[in-house]
Amino acid sequence: GSPHTFKDSAIGFFDYCGYDPAGELYADGTTSKGNVALVRLPKHGETLKQILVHWKYGQDIQQPGGVQWDGKLLAVGSAQGENITPSVYRVDSSNGRVASALTLHKSHSVFQFFIDGNVLIAPNRRSKRSGQVLFYSYPKGAKLSKVINGLDMPTAVVVSAGAHG
Repeated sequence: GSPHTFKDSAIGFFDYCGYDPAGELYADGTTSKGNVALVRLPKHGETLKQILVHWKYGQDIQQPGGVQWDGKLLAVGSAQGENITPSVYRVDSSNGRVASALTLHKSHSVFQFFIDGNVLIAPNRRSKRSGQVLFYSYPKGAKLSKVINGLDMPTAVVVSAGAHG
């Protein structure tokens, strides 16, 4: 179809987005006041609808991270913050309730993560020319299970099925 632009006057910048199985689009961004916001665009919808999320769950979310449907809930990342370790919040998109928050221990800046079954795969930007990909158990806890080192500032990861044949 033809491209369409959708705006929300409360959100100055959109950061990440993801779809649920019903075709609804979710996006996070930053408001003009510096708060993190989450919106939903229903399938075939014309208007973004804000989801009021109570982010307080241990530590405040300060910078938006990735957005991905995990099969039951919406996983929304908190990329980083001053003295804050990145986390992934599991949000009930119907009511904005945070069901749990997973702290991504041993990470510094995690942006667009990817959930593959019971594994959360996270790019970790540590400093200029220094990065890695971290593998965590998901959703029961963010236990670090594997690390790939030697990368140059990774920003996003994705898993896709390989060619069959």
